[in-house]
Amino acid sequence: MRDNFSNATKKLLAERAAYHCSNPDCCKQTIGPAGSKPGSISIGVAAHIYAAAKGGPRYDENQDSRERKSPQNGIWLCRSCGDLIDKDPAAFPPAKLLLWKRIAESRASKELSAGSSFRPIHATELVQQTPEIWRWAILQLEEELGCDVRTDLRVPTTEGWLRLDAAVVRDDALVGIDIHESRNGDIPYFQIDYLLELCARLEFTNHEGVEILIVVLHAGALHELQVIDRRLTRLLDSHEVTATSRTLRVGHLRRKFST
Repeated sequence: MRDNFSNATKKLLAERAAYHCSNPDCCKQTIGPAGSKPGSISIGVAAHIYAAAKGGPRYDENQDSRERKSPQNGIWLCRSCGDLIDKDPAAFPPAKLLLWKRIAESRASKELSAGSSFRPIHATELVQQTPEIWRWAILQLEEELGCDVRTDLRVPTTEGWLRLDAAVVRDDALVGIDIHESRNGDIPYFQIDYLLELCARLEFTNHEGVEILIVVLHAGALHELQVIDRRLTRLLDSHEVTATSRTLRVGHLRRKFST
């Protein structure tokens, strides 16, 4: 027999998490207005930390029925994360879910009582994963360079840490890879300019020198790509650090990703 949560318990779990997914890498809001009629829509679920029935994920035979359906055995999640923890229970043991729950409830409590205009930034406000189009670019570079390309790196220098989108090593030189996505035929040249100036004066702790590879992902017309190439060449030639560029045309991929 399955020990399901009561409606009151489900409501309590949702309220204690402020109706946000308790997965700290998600934090998705799980309730909002219905678009076609008065009322609200919920995409949240009250998930069992220890399974509600024998044979379920994370089942604990030492629990009794009262414990299985108590609020202490529940965690509020969005539907996607609720499916995830039950389809891969080994990756989401009870200790991990209990920690998620404590973090989510602590966050909700702090936000409720905060007397400040500041709040922590939510996971939904960040780009937490490498965009799909960037991953495609990395695969292209790995094929061209003939080695794995590590991403999202912090490289030590004598003046601190330098963050790079990706990097490889050629002989004893660091090859830093800086990735930009062209929008409306333009790219943030000031960011590239700053990186090149910075690398020209830095000394790298573990490498004898540095080269910079600028990668531009372009989804527009071919003539725009040629304009970007010319502007990049002029910019790269004006700096002391060795720098090259690759402009990857990805218009067909853009259409694929949007379907």
